[in-house]
Amino acid sequence: MSANSNWLLVEALQTSQQRRRLLTASIATLLSSRVTSALALPRAARLIAQEPGAQTDSVARVILPALEAGLNQNVVIENHGGAGGRIAARVVSNASPDGQTVGLGGANNLVLAGLLGREIGYDPNRDFIYICAVARVPFAIAIRASLPIHSLDELVRYARAHPGKLTFGSAGVGGSSHLAVESVAHHFQLNLLHVPFRGSSLATNEVIAERVDLVATDLNRVLPLAKTGKLRLLAATGSARSTSAPSLATLHEQGLTGFYLEPWYGLYAPKGIEPSMVARWQAAAREAYQDRATQIRAESAGIELVAPLASTLRRWIDNDHTRYQSIVRRLDLPSVQ
Repeated sequence: MSANSNWLLVEALQTSQQRRRLLTASIATLLSSRVTSALALPRAARLIAQEPGAQTDSVARVILPALEAGLNQNVVIENHGGAGGRIAARVVSNASPDGQTVGLGGANNLVLAGLLGREIGYDPNRDFIYICAVARVPFAIAIRASLPIHSLDELVRYARAHPGKLTFGSAGVGGSSHLAVESVAHHFQLNLLHVPFRGSSLATNEVIAERVDLVATDLNRVLPLAKTGKLRLLAATGSARSTSAPSLATLHEQGLTGFYLEPWYGLYAPKGIEPSMVARWQAAAREAYQDRATQIRAESAGIELVAPLASTLRRWIDNDHTRYQSIVRRLDLPSVQ
């Protein structure tokens, strides 16, 4: 081989090595920039709700877009159904208090759970920071359409004539949907059979299918079904008639004097969350409350948005603790494990 040929071979090898070095450096730079970019992006926050179709899930989906805008961060709704919201609350209590996991809860898992048993996996009074109130949802009692019952008085007379024959579904022992019907049965001394489900939507579906007779659930879920004749509304459970169904009398008006049940929902976080993160979620909740698109979605879903104040949520919890403690003792409900 000539000297010139050797030179050309050496030059080609050097050029190839340089290209490989340049390619390696380019790949390393690209990977480094992508890793740096990924680290710079905040991970999505988690909003813990109950099963799809539950009231907490409905409220969460109504406020989600405005929450994301207020936080300037993606928010993922995580559904943890069952046990009247206690499973969802356990998820929140076990989460890191870094402000990236917040729950949307109500009286079922933030008040009643602590009154019905000791082994629930968390302490509502010690394990959470209560961020702010979010919404209230009107409640009602509905019955399957084929029964000859059109009022609470007719329900009482029918149940007394058929003791132990009527069934009612609920979202679980000790929840709002259970207490509403159980309170009616206790007051009028009726023998009704309780059938708990993993959520009110499942219980409602069983009433529609005529495998269960009654259910207490959010009014907006059963009102369209009543209008199409798939079930019949008996009573509103609130302290006043709902504007969504002004002709539907309350339990108080129909003889259950002094009783009312008005489900509410608020944001809560694991104990130890920084005050600055609490303020951040409160600001995002205010944005949702003031956002017109959110208000329209809430009205369509039968949800009443409330001013997002921590003091309101604390008042709801304290008032319901006192009131439900008396109801639970009177009904002598079994403990929840």
